[in-house]
Amino acid sequence: MEKSKALEMIRSGVTEVVFTKKDGSKRHMTCTLNEELLPPTQLNLDLGDTPKPKKKENPDVLAVFDTAAEGWRSFRWDSLLTVSGESFVLGKE
Repeated sequence: MEKSKALEMIRSGVTEVVFTKKDGSKRHMTCTLNEELLPPTQLNLDLGDTPKPKKKENPDVLAVFDTAAEGWRSFRWDSLLTVSGESFVLGKE
């Protein structure tokens, strides 16, 4: 599986990914980028909240919503092993 298909799966619903953490251990995570499944934004501009500056985007990292931990997490593409049980191969997309 390549990056474009992995992104499509993560954006379409809840998906299990397995990746290697920096400490060398394997991490199983159920995650999504499906807008219907993401929590509502907590920013309330009517109450005077100001938006935080957007972080510089890193193409080597993907931020996803961890549905089990109910929070945002990220992984490096080069550490990704499987997506929904299918082996992941980092291509040059």
